[in-house]
Amino acid sequence: MYPRFIFTIVTVCGALFADLAAQDSTKSYLWGLIKIRPEKKIEYEDGYWRDRIFRSREFHEPIHFIPFEVRYGFGYNGGSGIAGLEIDNDFMLYDSTVTEFEGGDFSSRIGHQLDIDLLKTNLSYYLLKKSWLNMHTGINIRYANVFLPPDLPVEEWGNANTGWNPGAMKFAPKIWEYSLSQSMMLQWFDLWYLNLRFSYGIATATFYQNEDKEDLTNPTGWGPSSSIAGGIRIILKQTAAGTRQNQFTFGLDIKHSYSKISRINDPDDVTPISNFYLSNFGVFATFSAFYGGSKTMGTVGKQYYFRKDYKQAVEHLSAFVERYPEHANLYRAKYLIEESERKLPKQLLKEGQKFEERNLTDQALKKYLQARILADSSFKPLVEDHIRKIAEAGLLEAERILHSGEGEKAVEMVKEITQYFAEAERRIPEYQAYHLFYQAKKATRYGFYANAMDLLEKAEKRDPSLRYEIDMVRNEIAGALVGDANKITDLSSINLAIQYLEQAKEISGTLGRENERILAELKEKLDLKETIVLQSKIDARMLQERKEMETQTQIPSIQIGMNNSQVKEIMGEPREIIQQISNDGADHQLWKYRFEGRRPVELSFIDYILFRIEEQ
Repeated sequence: MYPRFIFTIVTVCGALFADLAAQDSTKSYLWGLIKIRPEKKIEYEDGYWRDRIFRSREFHEPIHFIPFEVRYGFGYNGGSGIAGLEIDNDFMLYDSTVTEFEGGDFSSRIGHQLDIDLLKTNLSYYLLKKSWLNMHTGINIRYANVFLPPDLPVEEWGNANTGWNPGAMKFAPKIWEYSLSQSMMLQWFDLWYLNLRFSYGIATATFYQNEDKEDLTNPTGWGPSSSIAGGIRIILKQTAAGTRQNQFTFGLDIKHSYSKISRINDPDDVTPISNFYLSNFGVFATFSAFYGGSKTMGTVGKQYYFRKDYKQAVEHLSAFVERYPEHANLYRAKYLIEESERKLPKQLLKEGQKFEERNLTDQALKKYLQARILADSSFKPLVEDHIRKIAEAGLLEAERILHSGEGEKAVEMVKEITQYFAEAERRIPEYQAYHLFYQAKKATRYGFYANAMDLLEKAEKRDPSLRYEIDMVRNEIAGALVGDANKITDLSSINLAIQYLEQAKEISGTLGRENERILAELKEKLDLKETIVLQSKIDARMLQERKEMETQTQIPSIQIGMNNSQVKEIMGEPREIIQQISNDGADHQLWKYRFEGRRPVELSFIDYILFRIEEQ
């Protein structure tokens, strides 16, 4: 019976799975007569449906406790014939040769059962802190009897032993079973799960009933019992229970139980039955509660992974790993994190391309830079190509700004580009040189030739390839200087004009009579100007030295007899004053002066009148 029962359960489960998969993945039914098209097509990762069916709840919290599970239903005793509707001939054994009891017709073998599981605990979770499967172990109590018990052939049994005919009796087995229950929850979806259950224990029974439907306590029996069941559970709305969360379920079970009453207690010797077994098949409504099984960040992260949002997947799965470091499926979370990190560059690249299509270059570049950090060596060149295109576009824009006269802004733009595109760094000297070049041209227009020449020299150092353009500006400056030769008074301008006229002479061999005359005049003017400047510097120096000598030899024009106020007005405040009152009441003061480059001076006063001047 067990193989047949297991085959039935597997077939039902397979049909359920096939139907669920068909709802989401199949687009047509009945050979194309019925077609269902989803409103919005989502591109999932490979293995999405397989994972949804077999691993959809692998990151949920384990269901760690089932306080109770109640089953009530109806069944029949059988085990033989088609679908086990009949009863086996040898289901009952006797102490001697008597007329065999056939078990009664089908209606007399129908009964009801009450089956309760208590305190079912996920032992692996509590003992090992991990739960590979939601398997629970608990205590089971079961009560079963029949509604219309059949008559026993006691009259015929009485022919063999008069004590075996105590009057009309019915076979009314009432079973009390006490077992250890083991169940396994197979949950692929949040709203329902399959439950497989096995129990093994001891059953006790009374099985005689008189005409008045009174159960006799003699004879009784006991023996081993077992059961196997499978069914579906629908999870009802979640409710709060203190600080913990419990959930209730309602469902339906198909069950087969086997009770062998192999030890008969018959002190009054009223029955020839030595043992019997009951093989019962039934359908039961169930109600239960459990704790645990909540959705975690890992489940959310995996949903993001299969929808190809790898960034969110990494964030949620990493949070799951941190929150549940001992979860049984931690290795799977880490694997998905690695896969997400490996595939994240592709996602970032696609997001960047979408931004780029909308001309949101800054957002696109941000995505590309993130992708470049995470990409491996095989994928990185593709990302680099997108970054290069954005950098080149930025360089073109910087060049446009540069030639429009905003050189500083253009140089700053290039420096920003170098932060993500290293090849742009070699363009910085070029942009800086052009910036200096344009500044020199501006200075030339306003007649600041010396400043312009200095800028041109710096520009040439930055980028020697600009020498042709720079030389043209230099020639322009030289021409301007030659044209204004008679007006030039600035030494640096005269020097510039002479320098470029001589360079032109070296190149061409001659300047022409007029330019030769201008060059000679400029040299004379330069000599004269330098002489004047030199003489003015000498005169200024002589004047400075004369003033210093006069300061050093100057003696203050003070005289004996002056009071201290007059002296202070000429000499200023003394560095030190020493004051003393004599016995006759006269005020004596000594004032000390220090001068740089000459000897110290001391002045003596009596009653505020100067009477002595001394040089130390």
